[in-house]
Amino acid sequence: LLFPGGGTYFNETGGYGEAATYLYKIALEYNNKGIYYPIWGTCLGMQALMYAALNGTKDIRVSCVLRDTALPLNLSSEHRQSRLLSDAPSDVLTILRTENVTYNQHIYCLTAEALSENNLLDDWHILATNTDVNGIEFISAMKHKKFPLHGI
Repeated sequence: LLFPGGGTYFNETGGYGEAATYLYKIALEYNNKGIYYPIWGTCLGMQALMYAALNGTKDIRVSCVLRDTALPLNLSSEHRQSRLLSDAPSDVLTILRTENVTYNQHIYCLTAEALSENNLLDDWHILATNTDVNGIEFISAMKHKKFPLHGI
């Protein structure tokens, strides 16, 4: 299942946030039963994963500023245990760490502090971060600790 990026609001009845929350609950239910049901969230889709993880009751995004910017990733130690990056060749990881290869276009971001304050780090690993023009460190990649749920 893909939660795409784009521009929309989470708090609209029948909108993106409500749909993401509904589908997230189904994915958790299936995965708890041993039925492989992955979700991939890109940009706003990663933010929607966190909105859904909080049962669609709280938007924990913070304002950040990145316009048409390519950056390297600050990979965390958890990336080695992730399905997303664990088998990546060392030359690919070097490129991700050192070259401006990830595209960023953000007005909202997720931070480790926001996840921590909402007990989401109990279930999620932060795989990579970046920093916006104002020095705000934000999450660039994450994964669920138990299920095949990923956000970039």
